[in-house]
Amino acid sequence: MSKDCFNVARDWNKVTNYCKRLDLVDDGFAPNYTNEFLAWAQMPGLVSPEQNQLDVAGEQERVKCGKGCLKA
Repeated sequence: MSKDCFNVARDWNKVTNYCKRLDLVDDGFAPNYTNEFLAWAQMPGLVSPEQNQLDVAGEQERVKCGKGCLKA
């Protein structure tokens, strides 16, 4: 789940597939989740998934070099 509690289709699909693996829903279940009831503004989105991976790698390298901890 994102920090602002908003989710994208990929997140909803992960939740649905996990529920199917746990036999909580049957294989024919279609995701019906929504963000429409959240009363606050969504945080700005990522520039790109590739840039996000580069940002995470940079943060991990900084931590590996003994310069703090990963930010939440």
